[in-house]
Amino acid sequence: MLDKVDKRKILIIDDDVIYQQILRKLLCSTYNVILTGDSKEAIEYLEKYGSPDLVIADLNLPGLDGIELISTIKEKLNASQTNILVISGMDDEILKTNLFHLGVSEFLTKPIERKNLKDKIDNLIG
Repeated sequence: MLDKVDKRKILIIDDDVIYQQILRKLLCSTYNVILTGDSKEAIEYLEKYGSPDLVIADLNLPGLDGIELISTIKEKLNASQTNILVISGMDDEILKTNLFHLGVSEFLTKPIERKNLKDKIDNLIG
């Protein structure tokens, strides 16, 4: 098992502080969780520290929306191989298709089930 220093990194991008804390609490025992509240903070983190093992992003964000942020991550930040899990209240098949074409790895609709989230993450970064 990886020790605390070697835990896989998950960057969570969500402007809802309560949702951030719920995700952090669910994941922090297994992963190194980094929280950002908007796309600007996320981009600054990525530029400074590079790509984490997984990005979990909401779509409704201040600044760049989630779709623009994902495009930026994939195209401009040299993170084409970074796994991205979108968690959103929007459940639209066309939106999901567009996100998968942008390179999103997985999509979950809010509210999420704990087991479903952990299963998706384990499948992406085990």
